[in-house]
Amino acid sequence: MPEIACVNGKFTPIDEAVVSVEDRGYQFGDAVYEAIAVYGGRPFLLERHLARLQRSLHGIAMEAEVSNADIESLVHEGLRRSGIPDAIVYLQVSRGAAPRSHVIPKGIRP
Repeated sequence: MPEIACVNGKFTPIDEAVVSVEDRGYQFGDAVYEAIAVYGGRPFLLERHLARLQRSLHGIAMEAEVSNADIESLVHEGLRRSGIPDAIVYLQVSRGAAPRSHVIPKGIRP
C-alpha cells in the first residue's frame, strides 16, 4: 500500500511530492498542521480536527481558500487511493511561497 501526498490538490507518491523552497512553512515555520488518526479507513473525530485547523489558521491570521468540506474530500480521496486502513493523516497549511522576508507579503496564496 503506497504512502501518498497531496500538495495543492495534486496526489503523488510521497517521494515525488514537491513544495517550493521559498514556502514560508519551510523558511519560517509559518504554517499550521493537524494530525488525524485513521482506524479501519475512518478518520477519528475528523470534524473536530478540521474545526481546530480553522481555529489555528484564524489564530495566525491566515485565510486559506479551502473549505472544511474540500479538506474532508481530499482526506477521504487520499485514504481511498492509498488503501491504508490504519494510518495517520497529516495536514499542513503554510502561508505559501514568497521571496524571503520576515514581513508577511500581501497576496500570497496558502
